[in-house]
Amino acid sequence: MNMRLPLSFRCAFGLGALLSCASAQEAPPTPAPPIPQLLFAELGALAQPQLAVREDGALALAFVGAKSAIHVAVRSPGAEWSSPRLLGEEPNLAAGMRRGPRIAWAGEALVVSYIASRFDREKRKVVGSGNLYARRSTDGGTSWSSSVQVNGGAGSAAEGLHAMAAHGDRVVIVWLDPRGEPQGMKLFAARSTDGGQSFEKDVPIYASPSKTICECCHPSIALGADGATRVLWRNQIDGHRDMFVGTLGPSAHQLAAVEPCGTNRWKLAACPMDGGGLALGASELPISVWRRESLIYATHGATRELLLGQGKNAAVAARGSRALAVWENDGMIACASLDSPSAESSPVPRVLGAGAYASIAALPEGSFFVVAERPRERGLAAWKIED
Repeated sequence: MNMRLPLSFRCAFGLGALLSCASAQEAPPTPAPPIPQLLFAELGALAQPQLAVREDGALALAFVGAKSAIHVAVRSPGAEWSSPRLLGEEPNLAAGMRRGPRIAWAGEALVVSYIASRFDREKRKVVGSGNLYARRSTDGGTSWSSSVQVNGGAGSAAEGLHAMAAHGDRVVIVWLDPRGEPQGMKLFAARSTDGGQSFEKDVPIYASPSKTICECCHPSIALGADGATRVLWRNQIDGHRDMFVGTLGPSAHQLAAVEPCGTNRWKLAACPMDGGGLALGASELPISVWRRESLIYATHGATRELLLGQGKNAAVAARGSRALAVWENDGMIACASLDSPSAESSPVPRVLGAGAYASIAALPEGSFFVVAERPRERGLAAWKIED
């Protein structure tokens, strides 16, 4: 399941080229890309960065290093990044294609989740326990609790795709899991009400009427102050692989208000291995970014779509009325503002620089922090976006 599947794209990628609704002659001049900060180059090539932001603006960053080691670094407001702390090594860690660890602030505590499952190319099979685990730190990552298994069925999270978010002491994790009837991939969820120390029994929250959701696209979630969890995933209904959003109530066992994102559909006989991103904007309106064919779109709510440009692997962050999307196009990270949900025209994107699999966090003062892989290079690339 972790193998790449062939896709036929209608648009050819050019280096740094971005598609917008306006013609090249009408587009305003693009500002020079900001100079990225280089993080943790001393650790070598790093992968799958994931950011989390606390209400006071403290950032936490989880990423994968050599020997499938999970590292965590913290940056307090107004300070520099701490030296990365080693959470541990998992020889069969799920990593790559958005399969890396996830991190969240649960109040003052840090929670990291990960899946012990990978595809062994030599053996041509999935190896590892196939289980989803969570660990917790109350001292900024200096020490970590023992791992807690989150999935209730042994090996059931072997696809390696999951998402985690927290709000106060509430932590919710969702993942792809094939258990139960009808046979096929489903969305499962587990909740914690004690800041990630323990998790309630996991439950299936969505099954496609066509028996399986998209098998190799990661889900995304966002927790609201109202206790509800918003979920974004790629569905598979009658051969169409479209992004859907739904709401999981504080004690519900099934997603409600399930709707497809956007106005058009994508008929595809393969998995694009691209799950998009989700954030909550003003009035906790869900903002999603996602790919259809070779293009990136954004939706405020569910149905109305806004074209952002060519690319893949999109992510989004929001705080109040400010929102920013990031995505990858031909080895470059691009971004675009989504501040105005009523905009009738596409925002003008800009290129940040070389990178892949970007993660983004919205800071309290209105700026954004972006971190991305540097394929075949040392360290991680980071940008602070002020405007």
